[in-house]
Amino acid sequence: MQHDLGRLLPIHPEKLLEHLKDGRNKLPDIIFLDQNLPGMTGTECLRVIKTSAGWRDIPVIIYSTGASEKDRNEAKRFGAYKYLVKPRTYNEIKSLLYDVILELAAEQQP
Repeated sequence: MQHDLGRLLPIHPEKLLEHLKDGRNKLPDIIFLDQNLPGMTGTECLRVIKTSAGWRDIPVIIYSTGASEKDRNEAKRFGAYKYLVKPRTYNEIKSLLYDVILELAAEQQP
């Protein structure tokens, strides 16, 4: 099954925050953050996003190969829309992301 996920921009959290801070850039409709990247973790980036008035309404999904209860609870406490366990294959990841996008779209319907 083919999914059109639109424009996905894979970047590190620090670059994402630079992108968000640059007022010339369009804000994303949704942000997917890997929990375990070098430098800033997904949860640390989430905390920055959710404490900024201009960005706090952007849904943020954190995903990771692991699913520790501590990480899940921290992500929810800081305002993550979801915390997902990353599937093993690229096609499974695409399908999971597509399902989350459809879920968000359905929630935003009047």
